[in-house]
Amino acid sequence: KVYTWGNRAGLEFFGPDVLGHEASFYFEGEQDTYHQVEPVFKGMENSIYVESWQRRIDGEKRLLAWYCNALRDRDGNVTGAVSSARDITELVKTEEALKHSEERYRLLVENSDFGVGFYSLDGTILFFNSKAIRNMGGKPEDYIGKNLVEIFGQEAGQIYFERVEATAQSKASLEYEDFVSLETGDYWFLYTYSRVLDSLGSVTGIQIISHDITPLKKMQIALKDSEEKYRKLVELSPDAIVVHTLGKIVFANQAALEKMGARSADDLLGKNAIEFVHPDFRAMALERIRNIYENSVMAGLAHEKFIRLDGRVIDVETTAIPFVYDGKPAVQLIVRDITDKMRMEQEIADSELKFRTLFESSHDALFLMDGEIFIECNPSTLSMFRCTRDEVIGYTPFDLSPEIQPDGVPSRTKGLKHITSVVEGNNQTFEWMHLRQDGTPFEAEIVLNKISISGKIYIQASVRDISQRKADEDKLRKSEARYRLLSDNMTDMVWLMDLELVPLYVSPSIEKVRGFAFEELKQLKLEDNLTPESLDRLLKIYHAELPKVLSDVNYVYDQPIDLEYYKKDGTTFWLEILFSIIRSETGSPESVLCVGRDITEYKRTQEKLKESEEQLKFIANLLPVSIAKIDK
Repeated sequence: KVYTWGNRAGLEFFGPDVLGHEASFYFEGEQDTYHQVEPVFKGMENSIYVESWQRRIDGEKRLLAWYCNALRDRDGNVTGAVSSARDITELVKTEEALKHSEERYRLLVENSDFGVGFYSLDGTILFFNSKAIRNMGGKPEDYIGKNLVEIFGQEAGQIYFERVEATAQSKASLEYEDFVSLETGDYWFLYTYSRVLDSLGSVTGIQIISHDITPLKKMQIALKDSEEKYRKLVELSPDAIVVHTLGKIVFANQAALEKMGARSADDLLGKNAIEFVHPDFRAMALERIRNIYENSVMAGLAHEKFIRLDGRVIDVETTAIPFVYDGKPAVQLIVRDITDKMRMEQEIADSELKFRTLFESSHDALFLMDGEIFIECNPSTLSMFRCTRDEVIGYTPFDLSPEIQPDGVPSRTKGLKHITSVVEGNNQTFEWMHLRQDGTPFEAEIVLNKISISGKIYIQASVRDISQRKADEDKLRKSEARYRLLSDNMTDMVWLMDLELVPLYVSPSIEKVRGFAFEELKQLKLEDNLTPESLDRLLKIYHAELPKVLSDVNYVYDQPIDLEYYKKDGTTFWLEILFSIIRSETGSPESVLCVGRDITEYKRTQEKLKESEEQLKFIANLLPVSIAKIDK
């Protein structure tokens, strides 16, 4: 029963004087551990699993999970036992904390202003919250226990089931936008699909959160007819891999670009790798790199902080190994973003794992209020109000509002009336004028719900910034006026492109000459518009002039460019083009206005003249006489 050997981890846990002590010396409380492992000493072939409370070297009580096996001599006689242990104290605490979070999680889901559902992996609907049921326009028994095909039909049901399958295979949440026609009306929803894991990390189902984005989507659809200005970002990232030689980055995979916020490899290649390491960790990183180059040994797993291109700091785990790249000594860095992991560990410590996962996934600002005092908020709150968490918690809605609302009523008087009403059981939805931390006002839509947590009444508040709707309306009006001006005054071929050379508008003359409709032109790749020589010429000018356009508000490129374009029938024609930069009121470049003149016949005449001169020269060189050209 005496410890006779221990590995490094064992000696660090119990202390260097553990050898020679009886195992029970470290027991915390009465235990029958010896009785449980007795079969091992009698020759049992299989491992025995035992959980036992032990005293660590610092005196702290810790729960260890032991796997015990018989230790035998060469003759097969049992001489002792070898045991491996894992500290599962935090795991047990986490499981207990999660149990206390279940009630809060359930109440939040049921009272949320967005739909929440759970599907099994075979596409069976296990749960819809009240909001989801209302959106569907039915009763719980119409959906619960039925599969997706039964409810949505074969075609749509199969699409939703494929999303379930894709989410089950993805570590990241997946987002989808859908237009849905329900009995209650037509809607656009933003769906967030996330895996539900058990304690062992196995996928047990899929959680779906649906946000009603109908008002914003309607405005975006109207805006899309004149300007295409949004792109969807896809977050699907394995570990990032970066190779650097003598400190310079020479390779970065797609995951690295995404993690570091790079638009292309050019944003990273050639730069010093150490620039992306947080100053607090640079000394350690440089020492690890030096050791790799000098001793050709791997630098094991280490926690560091990186700085993205946008300035955001992320937590990462890095492993660096000696590497040869293009025949030169290099370092291969494997980076795993553990920012979410670090955040999750903190949330578990606060007994809010599931509560905060749902709380923080909302695009709206969410608050938990005790009376009129904010006691919790989500990250969208900080982004929306442009403030820190300390500037929200402990304050009231009236601290983030003007003294008087637009209708002339004091904010506190009007707000307390809504708070009193929701406490009495009447959920509230209303518009409100808020203030950002810098004093900027913005209009918001407020939803207040009463919830009960452990018998205590709280208020859940949802704040949606609706100022973007009015901004989009104003932008739409300006955009349409600009396009009307172009259409009414163009005398040649005219088109408008964004800064990535995607067409936003083309004149009817272009559609007529090229044979493409505007919607077809928007889908064409750049190489499908221009012949290779013209494409190469355009890109060289674009990359050379764009930095000047961005840095100098008065910069004008007034040189015409000759480019050869494809028509829909495969033939080509030449345009002489003048480019002009359209800027916003602040001077920022927004788009490129192009005016083109058809010079196809001129180009063809030039080509024929060149051919004629070459033929004349060829014939003259063959004649058996002396020929010379002299000036006057």
